[in-house]
Amino acid sequence: MRRAPLDTVGGWDAFNVTEDADLSFRLAANGHKIGFVHPPTQEEAVSILPDWRLQRARWIKGYIQTWDVHMTKPLAPGGVRGCLRFLTLQLTLGITLLSVLFYTPVVLGLPIFAAVLWWVNVPLDIGLTYSLTFLFSISIGCIIGIVGAHRAAKPSLMRSVPAMPLYWLLLFTPALRAFSELPNKRFHWHKTRHGVSRPADLTPLPENPTDYVPLRRFAD
Repeated sequence: MRRAPLDTVGGWDAFNVTEDADLSFRLAANGHKIGFVHPPTQEEAVSILPDWRLQRARWIKGYIQTWDVHMTKPLAPGGVRGCLRFLTLQLTLGITLLSVLFYTPVVLGLPIFAAVLWWVNVPLDIGLTYSLTFLFSISIGCIIGIVGAHRAAKPSLMRSVPAMPLYWLLLFTPALRAFSELPNKRFHWHKTRHGVSRPADLTPLPENPTDYVPLRRFAD
């Protein structure tokens, strides 16, 4: 990354535990664009549940930090760009935080609530709008998974898409941990162990070197 754009947005936040999320919003607010590194970096996914929980707790805590910091000036830098930045902040970090807090209680609590009502002989009345909205949200999340697997050229991952609604249930306890750490461990970084998963099949480099942009070191 060039140093000049980094200086214009206030530098790298060494305390935010998802510093990339915070930095991307600040770059976008100042008119910079963010590109992609090609070919794929083959980042290792966490495959051990305790490590996964700590990683997700760190990510969610970082989302809270980023949302909190950027909501101090929610419409900066003003105008259309400020409005778009505010909307993007809510559609990404805001909705993510709401979903991890309410998805599991709703999905697990609704059957219990329905069973109690059935026991006392009271009908369960859930409006069609609420039902369709919930199903639509679940479907969109699964479609995003399908698109991601397709774009990554890993069709085998599509077999896991039906299990995604169950996977999302696991995010509730990391979310609780993230919120509980805000008062006293706001900047604590949960380290993630790597090198424990089966290595992914490496994507071969393109024959034409102009198909991707290699990383460079910038002196400025």
